Amino acid sequence: MAEISIDTFLAACARACLANEKLPRWPESWPLENSGAAAARIKFHGIALLLIQRDSAPDGWPDAVIRAVRDEARMQALWEASHHAAMRPLVEALAAAGIGAAALKGTAIGYGYHADPAVRRRGDTDLLLHGAERGAARAVLSACGFGPDGDRGPTQEPWSITQRDGFTHEVDVHWRINGSLAVSMALERLAFESRIVPLPRLSPSALALGAIDNLILTCVNRYSHQAFGYHVENDRPADGDRLIWAVDMRLLTAGFSPQDWAQLAELAIASGCVRVLSDGLAFAQANVGLALPEGFLGGLVSSGGAEPVAAYLAEPSHIKRLRSDLAAVTNPGELGDLLRLRLIPGRRFMDERYPDAQHWPLWALHLRRMAGSVLRRLGLPT
Repeated sequence: MAEISIDTFLAACARACLANEKLPRWPESWPLENSGAAAARIKFHGIALLLIQRDSAPDGWPDAVIRAVRDEARMQALWEASHHAAMRPLVEALAAAGIGAAALKGTAIGYGYHADPAVRRRGDTDLLLHGAERGAARAVLSACGFGPDGDRGPTQEPWSITQRDGFTHEVDVHWRINGSLAVSMALERLAFESRIVPLPRLSPSALALGAIDNLILTCVNRYSHQAFGYHVENDRPADGDRLIWAVDMRLLTAGFSPQDWAQLAELAIASGCVRVLSDGLAFAQANVGLALPEGFLGGLVSSGGAEPVAAYLAEPSHIKRLRSDLAAVTNPGELGDLLRLRLIPGRRFMDERYPDAQHWPLWALHLRRMAGSVLRRLGLPT
């Protein structure tokens, strides 16, 4: 059972969910012993709860697959309830302190566009505290029970909290809109502050980026994972085509007017995201039937202009990406955080970079990283 065949079938399942139809019957030609591969791809695509809410007993599906999907969906729902209980007090405490926190990507889309936020499977919440005083924001995070968790970068830092139910929840605090200084500089041409919207299902105090901005960020996220991989437990496949992102794109664009589409094209050109956006929209159109205005993709692609975001994300050289980020530094604090993160990253970064060697001591991982860099420069296999 080839992976492409599984993904084609799962894309048909996602379209059925969006159309409020029964899930397709399990292909009779697929051997039952390979059902584990299908269950693994459902987990990768993040669509277990989407599937099971639409059809709890799909025709002909192996019992093993149904059980795996139900288990994954149940955990997804439990995680969301626990995550909301952790995030709501934090968002409200930040607002009470006068710190505007705008949710972006998964949490913003889950609570803004999905009928059930739990359907939008994710591992954390991204909060943009653009322009906030960092010391004051960190004090609020600490007061709410969160602690620093991992490498602090020049534009974002992870914090986490462990709830009484045993779930550990992470919030990625963004001081700028992307983890890369160079990409942030390009994306901030979006002037996203003018399209901040309420997110009342998360909290009466919650805010989020608007649909156009989250659509562009979803496409950037997808393009980034194609280049650097998507971390799933102990694996990191270089695969940016998760179906839940295609579902997100369809939901985000469902209410677009002609004016919205025109503004989307203008902002993509201004921010240098034409290739990133067009690739993402084409993926969602092919897999979940995202409806595009006639000629939209062709017009977007033919618009020309610089492509700094795609160029950065597609650049295989760590050195060249570092140079781009150094050119985008705006203050000494960013410079210090950037150099520390790139030159001597901590345990979490290295574990994600080398998931097959998480048992290694940190110094050994750094030696492996340096050796790989030397071999690449010599044109030798790593």
